[in-house]
Order: sequence, then C-alpha cells, then structure tokens
Amino acid sequence: MAFCFINSYVLSFSLGDGPVPALLLPEIFASRIRAKAVALSLGMHWNKDLSFAGFTKQMILEMCILSGCDYLQSLPGMGLKRALALIKRFTTYDQVIKHLRYNISSVPPLYEESFKKALLTFQHQRVYDTITEKIVHLSDISENIEDDGDFLGPYPF
Repeated sequence: MAFCFINSYVLSFSLGDGPVPALLLPEIFASRIRAKAVALSLGMHWNKDLSFAGFTKQMILEMCILSGCDYLQSLPGMGLKRALALIKRFTTYDQVIKHLRYNISSVPPLYEESFKKALLTFQHQRVYDTITEKIVHLSDISENIEDDGDFLGPYPF
C-alpha cells in the first residue's frame, strides 16, 4: 500500500497541473483502495503549491472571492494560485485591487464595490438557526453597511 501511495505521489507531480491526475489515477489503483489513493494523491498534487501559513479566515475568504465565486467573476488571468500569491503579498483585498489597478488596466470600475458586496454576502448570509427555528444572518450585520443592503436579504422574517 505504501508503494502505491509513493507512486501516486510521484505520478501526480510528474503529470503536472490539470485534470489528468483525476482522470488517470482511478484507472491505476485497485477498486478496494481507489478512493483513498486518489484522494491522497490529488490532495498532495493540489497542496504542493498552496501554503496557507499565516493566513486568517478573512484572508482565505478574500482569496476565494478574488479567484472567482458565485457573486463575482474573477479578473482575467486570476486563479486560485495568483489570488493566493497576491493576498500573501498584500494581505488585504483593497491593497490587492489597488496594486492591480496600477499594474493592470483590466480591473472594471465597479469591481471593488462588487467585491465588497460579495464579501458581505459571505459574511452575513442567511442561514437556518435550528435553535430558534428561524432564518437568521450568519453573523450580526454591522452598522457600516449602506442602506442598499438588500442584496443580503430581509432581516428578520
């Protein structure tokens, strides 16, 4: 079994980025260990370049939004690795956007405002509270949200 894991580790790096490891590895391993072996090898493959040392919850959230989410498309050429590197270097999204505006002209004029709305949506999304049996916001809505906070949904019902 160790031999299989070592081979999957080497194989995942030698194949490079992309969907190739996910397509090839299930065919290599026996069905009784396939799920664990593929999960381990793909985890190693993805984590080789991603290090979240020193990251806060807020930095991870901002990195994910920068790389693209349901509420905001990513900028051209912005993926998870580039967003990680930029957040690691500048620590906050507003500094990242300022850097991109000065170095890349492809930042849309309303991108920062849309980014703030996406951030607020993730922080204050509506969830079902099993104790009170009501729909509530995930965290209390701060006073600094503008009057146009309708995108967060009604509060309370």
